[in-house]
Amino acid sequence: MLKKKSFIFLMLLFISSAYGAPKVVPPESVVTKFYKYHFSHDMAFTQDTLKHRSGWLTPDLLEACRVYFAVPENPDEPPYIEGDPFTGSQEYPNRYSVGKGNITEKTAKVPVIFTWKEDGHSTKGEVVLKNLKGKWLIDDVEFPDQDSVRKLLSDASK
Repeated sequence: MLKKKSFIFLMLLFISSAYGAPKVVPPESVVTKFYKYHFSHDMAFTQDTLKHRSGWLTPDLLEACRVYFAVPENPDEPPYIEGDPFTGSQEYPNRYSVGKGNITEKTAKVPVIFTWKEDGHSTKGEVVLKNLKGKWLIDDVEFPDQDSVRKLLSDASK
């Protein structure tokens, strides 16, 4: 009888852990889903386009964007951030590929390569994510040869 109760308990524990535990989406999947959406919609950096991407971004990054958009633009000058800060380009790339991330308990860095098919040019980026309450969210995109999204936002508010 004790064996039967132990077996039933173990089965219930297995089933509840398999179905009841929330599944953490890996950082690479978050980056892939973000850029899949990003590339299939308007890539301009506006309040409206940002609103549609907010589910992938940390509250801190969203606040930095809110501060950026709160400053009125000078109509006689181009905006401080021209083009798409999430791909680091004024001319939008055609393709992206997501690599294997470097992941710790609270942060992840996921490499991405952006490619322009017209001239075969490509550039690398590294998406920085934070694990907030079991959910990976994008906190920055860094580039080896230009400012990151965070740096652009902080410099613009100076």
